[in-house]
Amino acid sequence: MTAPLPFRRRLAPPPPPSQDEPATGDGAPAGRDRSLVSVAARLPLYAFQEALQTAGEVAGSLGAEALAEAIGETERLKAGLWARLYAEGAPRPQEEDRLLDVDEASRRLSVSTDTLYRKARELPFTVKIGGNVRFSTHGISRFIATRQGR
Repeated sequence: MTAPLPFRRRLAPPPPPSQDEPATGDGAPAGRDRSLVSVAARLPLYAFQEALQTAGEVAGSLGAEALAEAIGETERLKAGLWARLYAEGAPRPQEEDRLLDVDEASRRLSVSTDTLYRKARELPFTVKIGGNVRFSTHGISRFIATRQGR
């Protein structure tokens, strides 16, 4: 028998509700704090880890040629999981907020520099530094996002 696959964190299935605690719709007893990873989300992950554990045990009995094919299959699975993670909008590192001058901000917003200067007091992404007016990149992005579809 081969050694078990090393997992960073092993998730146990959630305990069933006790007789004196009514169950909620997600399988967790009412009144208990729910972890950041919900009970419903942990069950498929637990099943996936168990399947990987079984695959690791079976791999111990494979010959060299079959091992090469098994590695190819696991790489295909890994690539598919990464693709799905990013297609579903995985958290990406947030870029640093920069302050743009009026020319850069006007190009990003497709308005004239005169319009930006005129409306600077009203715009939520305006930053005044001394006598200079700058515009926050994150603020501009939020401004555009809240006005799409209007």
